[in-house]
Amino acid sequence: MKNKSQRPNLGTVLFLILISFIILVLVTLYFYFPESISSTDDQMNLLYLLALVTFVSSSLLFVRIINFGEFIRNLSLWLLIASILIIGYTMQNELKEIPKRVISEIFSNHPVSISDQEIILSADELGHFNVIGKVNGKRVNFLIDTGATSIVLSPKHANKIGINKNNLNFNIPVQTANGTTRSARYKIQSLTIGHITLKDLTVHVNQAEMDKSLLGMTFLNKLKSFRVEGRNMILKK
Repeated sequence: MKNKSQRPNLGTVLFLILISFIILVLVTLYFYFPESISSTDDQMNLLYLLALVTFVSSSLLFVRIINFGEFIRNLSLWLLIASILIIGYTMQNELKEIPKRVISEIFSNHPVSISDQEIILSADELGHFNVIGKVNGKRVNFLIDTGATSIVLSPKHANKIGINKNNLNFNIPVQTANGTTRSARYKIQSLTIGHITLKDLTVHVNQAEMDKSLLGMTFLNKLKSFRVEGRNMILKK
């Protein structure tokens, strides 16, 4: 009698296809997102994840008989689960920022922390970056204006934080869209935007009324960096 060669059972085929797919996804992600597994901790966590996926999917080895439709359905499900787990882990840093960016879009004038050193702001419908900050502990509505040199407080906000206009010397001419006005220098104890706090800043108090106070380059230049990404501005302390 001739010995017939044993064919691998269906479960083994399914398991090998899944493992091959996982390896293919890992190789692809490694070339496109190498920074995602650059540290030893990231590599160990990824190994734990792979071990978990392999352990769970090993149940496929016990599959003997299955119809074609069920085969395709189960294979697609396992490939989908493996893809979600691996891609989700590899892009975990990007995924963590999604809810923060959503909150920033909904409350565009509220700064949202995206790291220990960074906050994100969203532009309004006109493309302006408005933010609620604090001057000497009092809430102030600011417009970030890269075209402005200084931090400028409106008379209303100056009064709110306890500045007496009668004690100021409005001797600095200022050119605005509405013409020439004057401002006075004043030193504030603190300016806070999100978790970014700057101490002992010289600001200008505008003599004429303004809709909002301005955060100009005096503020932005004291940061480590600031950048605009689409509708978002990211400030880094």
